[in-house]
Amino acid sequence: MVCSEYYHAGCYAEDCMGQFRRSACRDPWDTSEQWRTHWLNKERYLQLAILLSAAALWFVQTPTGLNTQAWHLFVIFSAVIASVILNAMPIFVAAIAGLSVAVLTHTMTAEHAYSGFSEGFILLIVAAFLLARGVVNSGLGKRIGLLIIARFGRSSLGLAYSVVAADMIIAPAFPSNTARS
Repeated sequence: MVCSEYYHAGCYAEDCMGQFRRSACRDPWDTSEQWRTHWLNKERYLQLAILLSAAALWFVQTPTGLNTQAWHLFVIFSAVIASVILNAMPIFVAAIAGLSVAVLTHTMTAEHAYSGFSEGFILLIVAAFLLARGVVNSGLGKRIGLLIIARFGRSSLGLAYSVVAADMIIAPAFPSNTARS
C-alpha cells in the first residue's frame, strides 16, 4: 500500500504505531451524497429543535408574577441547559452562546453578564479547562499515562503509584481537580 501519495493531501493520518490509516477528511474527488449532506446530522437537528422551541417560548405570554426580562432569561437558560443535556453542543459553546444571546437581546447588560468573569479564579478555571481540552485532543495525557503505566504497572500497587505519579506530573499545569480528571 502506497500511503505517502495520499498523505500530502491530508487524507491519511499516522497513528501512534507508525501506520497510516484513512482519516475522516473529505476526499476532494468524492462526489457522493454523504459529503453534501454532512451538515444534516443529529446535532444539527437537535440544535434546530432547541432553537425553535426557545423561539416559541420567547414569544409566549409572560407568566403572571414574572417580568419579561426574567422570562426571557429563563428561556435562554433553558435552551442552554437543554443543548448541553441533549449533547447538541459542547458546554463551553452553549454557555458562550447563551451569554451572547442574553447580551444581544438586551435581556442583560454587558456589565452584568460579564461580571462573573471579573474574578481571577474564574479565568484560571476556564483556562485550565481549555488547556485540558487541548491535552485530551492532542493525546498528550494518554501518552503520559501510558508511559507511567509501562514503567510502574507490573502490579496493582504499581498501578496505584502510577495514578499518583500521573497526578503529580499533570498537577502543576492544571490547578483545577475537575479539569485534571
